[in-house]
Amino acid sequence: MNESKSEILPSGSPEVYHGAETDSSVGNIWTSVLTFDQLDDARQMESALKKNGFETRIQNESRLQRYWFGATPQASVHIQVRSRDQEKVCAFARNEPEVRNLSEKVIRCPSCHSSRIQYPAMTRKSVVPALVLHLLVMLGLQKYEYYCEDCHFTWDRDRAPSPSTAAS
Repeated sequence: MNESKSEILPSGSPEVYHGAETDSSVGNIWTSVLTFDQLDDARQMESALKKNGFETRIQNESRLQRYWFGATPQASVHIQVRSRDQEKVCAFARNEPEVRNLSEKVIRCPSCHSSRIQYPAMTRKSVVPALVLHLLVMLGLQKYEYYCEDCHFTWDRDRAPSPSTAAS
């Protein structure tokens, strides 16, 4: 099990372990598919997805990023769906006119254009690597970076593309 926790909105228990969570059968794993900077944008997208029959939930890591990682929250709000719906949700977010303006606000990898992004790029499963990275950041030897869960590309937050330019 993962040690770090993050807030889940709007239903369910207030906290849940970060990352994939299983529901005993294949295809029922909760997986992050869309990443936003702002909770309101994620709630609007979640509403559109639910209206179109997708089972979704929001994972808000802004407190985790601010208080545990000591970082300014960025790419902190994740829409999660069951793994069996991942491709359908991504296609819906790319192609549906009703969510086109929200799709432009999705944080994407500059390398592969995936929307499965973590910030900062550090493990949420172990305390020691996180503490080492904090120390390096405080000493100015390292910067926090974004991390793509699909292609494993990392990039500096100072050089991060805006959501609209990364979506192209």
